[in-house]
Amino acid sequence: MPLNESNAYKNTMPHAPPEPSGFLGQAASIRDQLVYHRRSFHAHPELGLDCHRTAGVVQDHLTELGLKVQTGLASTGVTGLLEGIQPGPVIALRADMDALPITEQTGLSFSSQNKRVMHACAHDGHTAIVLGTATLLSKIREQLPGSVKFIFQPGEEAPGGAGLMIDQGVLKNPDVQAIIGFHIYPMIASGSIAICSGTVTAGCCDFEISLQGKGGHASKPNECIDPIQAAGQLIIALQSILSRRLDPFEPAVLTLSEINSHGGYNIIPENVSLKGTFRFLNQKTKELILDNIGDILKGIESAFGVSTVLSLKTEEPPLSVAGTLAQAALAAAKELLSADQVQKIQKPSMGAEDFARFAQEVPSAYFRLGCFDQELGHTHGLHSPEFDFDEQILVQGTAYAAYLIWKLLFSLQSKE
Repeated sequence: MPLNESNAYKNTMPHAPPEPSGFLGQAASIRDQLVYHRRSFHAHPELGLDCHRTAGVVQDHLTELGLKVQTGLASTGVTGLLEGIQPGPVIALRADMDALPITEQTGLSFSSQNKRVMHACAHDGHTAIVLGTATLLSKIREQLPGSVKFIFQPGEEAPGGAGLMIDQGVLKNPDVQAIIGFHIYPMIASGSIAICSGTVTAGCCDFEISLQGKGGHASKPNECIDPIQAAGQLIIALQSILSRRLDPFEPAVLTLSEINSHGGYNIIPENVSLKGTFRFLNQKTKELILDNIGDILKGIESAFGVSTVLSLKTEEPPLSVAGTLAQAALAAAKELLSADQVQKIQKPSMGAEDFARFAQEVPSAYFRLGCFDQELGHTHGLHSPEFDFDEQILVQGTAYAAYLIWKLLFSLQSKE
């Protein structure tokens, strides 16, 4: 669909009945809208908190639906409040909007137009699905026993937009009783729904280590303090934390992803910087890893004469979701889809998700929407420059999110 067809998504839709099949049918009727938005976001990806164009599209669509719109949270975050005619609980649905600093290699007709920026983590799909969910539920607002707050968050990849939006009151006015998050996921068959319970994703600390030495001529290393030599030993020593310091039955990951120095063939540089991340499932493991990094840095300083500085750039907790809401989410998926399209996640991912910040504040549900399809060639993982998915899953994701919210509103109202 051409991206310049600004009215391509405008559809009329009768009131959706409460039966699951009705939600699937209504989601299918706005497929053009879902595809249009996904491709528009994909072609114009934005990084971090600077999601200005995306936020503008979101704001315009929510306003057109007649929602109460708030902008400017975490710089470019947007919320839309859909108030049902009947009083009741408030449920939130969150979408992350930001992209990644990756050069796209998909060859799609709607590939990224922004140099070295790509939606390689499906946030274009997430944003389209939540806009679609707002479209579906706005058509039946007079039947909703409560309200729905649609949260469009920048900075999930970095620097942690969820915490910023919470600090600015995104879960207040009105107070949110429950929140739903989700992720398109390439480890699950396309169109399937996987329900998460308990610990879903790992906590995450992104860090940078700077090593300061004394530069000079490469022919006179005895007159220098070589930070590259120190960095080489540091890389090896950091990996020993997982293999020799942690309980082998305690999941953790430590990855060094970038090393930088400015020198030349015959120059020993002044400094070296390393960037990386480590993942953990509990606070005790996080503290143990940090303590060991500190001990290793003291040893490197003593052995090589360099000075070191450890900076934590991002700190996110593990994502843990409520068991009762997970049960409700599983039941809704089984009602909406066939049995072979529904599964329960058995173990956590070592990936991180700053939706964890929301889950710390209010009860939450979280699901994964599968996108793996061998026949269509959708086999690449998240953060790959070749990542893509079949846009038909936008229909399933929208129908499921709308139906789950519908079910939870009635369920929570009956408990008030």
